Amino acid sequence: NPVLKSTRALCATTALKRGLARAPLWVPGRRLRAVLLARTQRVDEAEAEFKLAAELQPRDAEGHLQLAVFYAALGPEKAEQGVAALRTAGECDPGVKAAVLQDARFEALREKAFQ
Repeated sequence: NPVLKSTRALCATTALKRGLARAPLWVPGRRLRAVLLARTQRVDEAEAEFKLAAELQPRDAEGHLQLAVFYAALGPEKAEQGVAALRTAGECDPGVKAAVLQDARFEALREKAFQ
């Protein structure tokens, strides 16, 4: 039931927001909240959470990859930001390039990111 899923996502998002108010540096919570916000079409808030999670752990490729996936899902209007996030992930972990080349989510971005 889509309504039930949406209600659960909103409840979880609210709970995570309260938890993050107490522990603002909790990166996994920020990433989870960003995913939930994106699923409930709160794109601007999701983008802010993904960015903050990546900024809190700037040398962790995973946060930049999640940001790139988010931008890729938004379409061509966010391609430039997605490419930048992929490049940053590749700088954090050189092994990212091989994984990205095989991941269909990055098809629209990978050529520009790793020229």
